[in-house]
Amino acid sequence: MGTMQAELAGDRRADRRTLALIAALALVSLVVVAVTRQTEAARLGTGETGAEIWLLEATSHAVIVGLAALFPLLLDRVPVGWNDLKRTAPALLAAWIVFTLLHVTLMHALRALLFPLLVGQPYAWRAFDSTTLGYEGLKDLFVFLLLMSGFLLSRSIEASRLEQQERISTARTEEKIILRVGAAMHAVPVREIVWAKAAANYAEVHGANRSWFARMTFASLEESLKAAGGNHARIHRSYIVSLAHIASVEPTGEGDVTVVLTTGDRLPGSRNYRTVLDAIGRTRA
Repeated sequence: MGTMQAELAGDRRADRRTLALIAALALVSLVVVAVTRQTEAARLGTGETGAEIWLLEATSHAVIVGLAALFPLLLDRVPVGWNDLKRTAPALLAAWIVFTLLHVTLMHALRALLFPLLVGQPYAWRAFDSTTLGYEGLKDLFVFLLLMSGFLLSRSIEASRLEQQERISTARTEEKIILRVGAAMHAVPVREIVWAKAAANYAEVHGANRSWFARMTFASLEESLKAAGGNHARIHRSYIVSLAHIASVEPTGEGDVTVVLTTGDRLPGSRNYRTVLDAIGRTRA
């Protein structure tokens, strides 16, 4: 499967998981909101029946779930990322307006159809009243942003998983580590990596003559190094070194050490990685 096909398949898997989660959360929300509203109606004596309350909430939740299925189509046509919201803001604003109009229209249409059958009375159509649109629009803005964030996050997680699979495959077959730096991809031979440092969702990867600030977790870098057969070890929660480039290990007097590399770099070694550090010390002794 080519890269593009794999990415599309990954998006589809992420979208299906997101829709399933949205449906489950909508069901929970429906039960909680309807039961709470029914309890309040009985306490305050508003006259709303249980059938009326459940139908009102069920139609709103059902339409939202149905509209959520359209979000993948929107994301396929308007690529949205966390860093380019300014460029896509007009399209997202238009999408929110359409989302609100569809939600209000379909919700009221379902109520007009089902109220005579299930409640025994007609439903007053108020879909396009300014009050209704204003009230629903504000609620739908929150729902729209929540749904959009859910799909984006799910796709991002799936993309990261596929990227790590590619890293591991390349590491095993070519003994190279794939590093994403901005929009560029670098395949670096594992033997050229001297040390690396964790930096949130990034990793500072250092060679003898150059370095890369790669977007990847430290755990995925460590996994890739092992898959490539690299002679690397973690000496600290935030540091990995090539054992072949260690010149000496200097105790600090507090159980920790300073690892001196052949490049002249001095890195902290933690007592939490005592087994590795002791082995290095015995080798250098």
